[in-house]
Amino acid sequence: MLFRSYSSAAQRSFAPFSYASKTIVVRPGVNHDFFAPATISRKTTTFRVCYVGRIEAPKGLAHLLAAWRQLALPEAELLLVGNLMDEMKPLLRDCSSAGIKVAGILSREDVVAALQSSDLFVLPSMNEGLSLAVLEAMSTGLPVIGCADTGAADCITSGENGFLVPGRNTEALADAILWCYKNRDALTRMGRASRARVEQEFTLTHYRQRLITLYESAARR
Repeated sequence: MLFRSYSSAAQRSFAPFSYASKTIVVRPGVNHDFFAPATISRKTTTFRVCYVGRIEAPKGLAHLLAAWRQLALPEAELLLVGNLMDEMKPLLRDCSSAGIKVAGILSREDVVAALQSSDLFVLPSMNEGLSLAVLEAMSTGLPVIGCADTGAADCITSGENGFLVPGRNTEALADAILWCYKNRDALTRMGRASRARVEQEFTLTHYRQRLITLYESAARR
C-alpha cells in the first residue's frame, strides 16, 4: 500500500511512523488556462498584496497583519479573500485605516480578478502542504511569499519567483514584503518565473500524469 502526500513537507510528517517508507509525493496541479495572467496592464500605482484562504489564526494571519501594520506602507493595500472566522474579527476592527480590505468569499472568477489586480501573494501559514492557492497565484503571474518547511518550498525558489521566510516570524515577513514594495520592477520578472514554473510542473496535465504513474506503480506492487 502507498500513502499519497501532496508535498515534501507533508511526506516528512510521516517520518515518525512505521509506514513512512510507503509514502509518495504526488504534487497537485491547477487549471492554468483559467488562472491566467491579466491581459491588460493595471492602471493604478497602489501596491496590492493578496491572500486567499480561510481568514483564521492557524493560517498565520496574525503575523501578516502585524507585519503589515508595522510597515505602514503608503499607497498600499492588503487584500484578504476568504471566509472571515470569528477569532480574527478583533484583529481587523481598524482594517480600513491600516490599508486592509476584507473581500470575504468570492466566486472563482472574482478570485482570478483579485489575483490579476495584485502585485504579490502571501501565505503565512506554517501548517500547509502544497496550497492550491499558492499555485493559482503563481499561475496568474504573481510572485509568492510562503513559509519555509511547508509545501511552498516545492514550488517557490527564493529570489526567483518569490521568497521563503521562517514561519511565525513577523520581522522576516515584513522584510520580504518591504523588499517587494521597493523592487516592483523585479516583481514583474519574478511573476513571469512563477507562471513558467506552473506551466513546467503544475498544470492539471502534469497532475494527471503523476496520478497515472502512481497507479501504475501500485499495480506493479
